[in-house]
Amino acid sequence: MAHHNNEAVVNLSEGKELKWTSPEAKKLKKMKQGDLNNLIDSQSYADRALCAQAHWFVYSAGSQPLSTFDDPNFKAMLHAMVPNQGSSVEKPPVLNKRQIRHYIEAEYNSFKFCLRKDLKPLVAESKGNKFCQICHDGVTLDNKSKYHVYGLQYTNSKFRCNHVVALAFRKVKESKAKTIAALGKEIVIEITSFKFDDIVGAAVQDGAEKA
Repeated sequence: MAHHNNEAVVNLSEGKELKWTSPEAKKLKKMKQGDLNNLIDSQSYADRALCAQAHWFVYSAGSQPLSTFDDPNFKAMLHAMVPNQGSSVEKPPVLNKRQIRHYIEAEYNSFKFCLRKDLKPLVAESKGNKFCQICHDGVTLDNKSKYHVYGLQYTNSKFRCNHVVALAFRKVKESKAKTIAALGKEIVIEITSFKFDDIVGAAVQDGAEKA
């Protein structure tokens, strides 16, 4: 399947990746939504089948590890995710570890592209006013590993709705305020492409971001 994002176009069935600097990728960027939908519909059955399996794996509530792909029973379950071709398929395609990694990378890049596209006009509209809020919190697991989660909250006046977007769930060595604040600033610019101090006006939870 072709993923329309800012960094890569991935074909899962072949495991190929095209950078946006390539002529093929530049054509995709100029496509209208209808043309893009037609392109997606024209993908091979194998590619559509693998993408359906990848989508189910990534967004399943079960959160299965990649090692699950070594389980023959799990591979059999993936057959149920294959779209109906209208006739029986003797050997339906089954996703593997290499292909799911390509899909996850493309899906993540698509997420960043869409978020940046949503924020860009809001930054211009705000005229220098900070319109975002960071939501964050930390957790220590039973094995003593520490993790911190960051979310971005903002209001889109065009659609009159409030957005809360999960930005990252990162492992940290320590949970000191300055460490958490610095990591939060890195994550904001990494994912949104905007500087923390330019768009974030408040932080909620444990107050570490204010350090």
